[in-house]
Amino acid sequence: MMNQKLLWIVCLTLYVTGCGKVFNPYHSEYMCPDVYKGKCATMDEAYEESFEDNELVLERQDCKDCDKQTQKNKREQPSENKTYTYKDKLFTEIAAIIDEPETPVLVPPKVSRVLIISYTDDDEETFFGYRHVYFITDKPRFTYEPNMEAF
Repeated sequence: MMNQKLLWIVCLTLYVTGCGKVFNPYHSEYMCPDVYKGKCATMDEAYEESFEDNELVLERQDCKDCDKQTQKNKREQPSENKTYTYKDKLFTEIAAIIDEPETPVLVPPKVSRVLIISYTDDDEETFFGYRHVYFITDKPRFTYEPNMEAF
């Protein structure tokens, strides 16, 4: 009796582990099932390939004045702190709102519009036409706030 139960447990374990692919809904035999424009490679292969010469690197090596251009670009770039630049722009924007003849109490929200190009689904049975998506990047806020955390 005990041997029969042990045999059933071993058989059931082998059966369940053998059918792991059937019971796992996320299992995929393909490493890169949807390679649209690109290359399917493992992380190690991609890392090793990054050290090899490719067309882009060879094109850059042909440039003779690259060092001069790089030094020139470094001199032209301002070395300002990005946080300072952001705060300065924000101050000028708020100052422009305050300096208007009739200062608004509420700063209007900034709304961005993105165009979604038309596409079809994977089965090519449904066509989704182009459309615009609107989203709010900056929420409306009061001009005069007691604690200006943005600054």
